[in-house]
Amino acid sequence: MAEFNLERFKYSWKGDWTANTTYDRDDIVRVSGKAYVCVKGHVSDNIFANDLNAILPGSNPPQPDPRWIVMVASRSFKGEWTEHTDCLQDDIV
Repeated sequence: MAEFNLERFKYSWKGDWTANTTYDRDDIVRVSGKAYVCVKGHVSDNIFANDLNAILPGSNPPQPDPRWIVMVASRSFKGEWTEHTDCLQDDIV
């Protein structure tokens, strides 16, 4: 019979994603109406998209090394469009 470590099946809600914060595997954050689960422990970048689209350092050709994957997808209304505003895919402006 297989053995399971129940501690491995535990998620930890962290609320809104924050820059320069230490996140562990299985932490969950909210960004633009979506919930993301951390797949690799790290200290977050200043911009969420940099963590989401991270590249494995030194890989040639560049290999994806994302820190987050979408757990629950939805859309987020951002208000009126303005220049120099960061938006993620599926944001509504």
